[in-house]
Amino acid sequence: MDAVVRAPGYAESPLVDARLQAGSRNMCQRGGLVCWAVRPPLEAVLASADERGVTVRWLPLGRWRGCYHQPTRTVYLRAGMSDRLAVPTLMHELEHARRGDDGHQSRPVETRIDRLVACRLITAGEYRRAEVLVGPHVGALAVELDVPRWVVEAYRDTLR
Repeated sequence: MDAVVRAPGYAESPLVDARLQAGSRNMCQRGGLVCWAVRPPLEAVLASADERGVTVRWLPLGRWRGCYHQPTRTVYLRAGMSDRLAVPTLMHELEHARRGDDGHQSRPVETRIDRLVACRLITAGEYRRAEVLVGPHVGALAVELDVPRWVVEAYRDTLR
């Protein structure tokens, strides 16, 4: 078997490791990132947070989808979000937890985390198929791929 390099931070993820061992994996390399597309249900991402000792709370956050508070190891998610929005948002915030970040980080850090999440949720094959079906419009691709627009935009950044 060939050696595989994973995107930074995901080697430690029990959720990803379990899914990879179960054979649910797709890998691509884009923009210097190795992309593992694994679509976990919200319950699995919540369980991963719990295993990492991260508490998840749902609150009315206004325009923010989520944030991580390092001193209390708590992710705050906007109350009322659908699973389609909550899963990638929680994945993003858990990457902040893994890194030890507190609060919003610089644009390059946020962009890199968005790209990591996008590569976990979209494979090159899925993206190609979706673009053939609906064209290059970000909104249409997001609907076809069942992810938020920001995930499609971040994935596109890895193609450059």
